[in-house]
Amino acid sequence: MNAGIPTDVASFVQASFTSVEELELLTLLQARPEAEWTSSALAKELGTTPESISRRLAAFAALGIIAPPSSDDPPIIRYAPATSLLAGLLQGVALTYRQRRIAMVTMIYERPHDPLRSFADAFRLRKDGPR
Repeated sequence: MNAGIPTDVASFVQASFTSVEELELLTLLQARPEAEWTSSALAKELGTTPESISRRLAAFAALGIIAPPSSDDPPIIRYAPATSLLAGLLQGVALTYRQRRIAMVTMIYERPHDPLRSFADAFRLRKDGPR
């Protein structure tokens, strides 16, 4: 365990999550699994931008956390873990985040940085402008 964080949760978060915003998004989606969302509605709920949420949702879709977005305009997003094993792990992540928020945030910010990702992100920031 890492500061009271179960090993499987810590391993998954370190391998799959790059921001606290992703933890907040997961917690919101999991708290209302029957809800249908748009990027704009999620952004408003979390106090961020639809563009940021769209990037997070693309990562969540790749991980199997959400169903593929609908073809509606705007696309509808639903929490739908691809497997029951993933659903259980995500439940553990969300529960641990609610109970050990500071430890989880610290773990995200202290994770080793990927130099290639940092380099690519530098160009993304310039393209999108300051936040």
